[in-house]
Amino acid sequence: MSLDDGGGKVVTGVILKLLAHADPHVKLEMYCCCHKYVVAILGVQQVSRMSVGSSRPLDFLCDTAVLIEIISHGAASMDKKVRPDIR
Repeated sequence: MSLDDGGGKVVTGVILKLLAHADPHVKLEMYCCCHKYVVAILGVQQVSRMSVGSSRPLDFLCDTAVLIEIISHGAASMDKKVRPDIR
């Protein structure tokens, strides 16, 4: 499935809202989902099957706002369940 620029912005906005959610359970679940998604695409088992375009599903991580949210708030989180998932 491919998203146009407008759809990609909507997805990025939803990701940002969930990463910064006030409910710690929602926030933790989103960090865990992002971690699992990245590992599934970039994990050791996938390296041999990767091609130039195979990292496209991870484009949301290249969004400045998403990176700032993960680095500034996730890495500094006092919740020990969030921090290990963003290594």
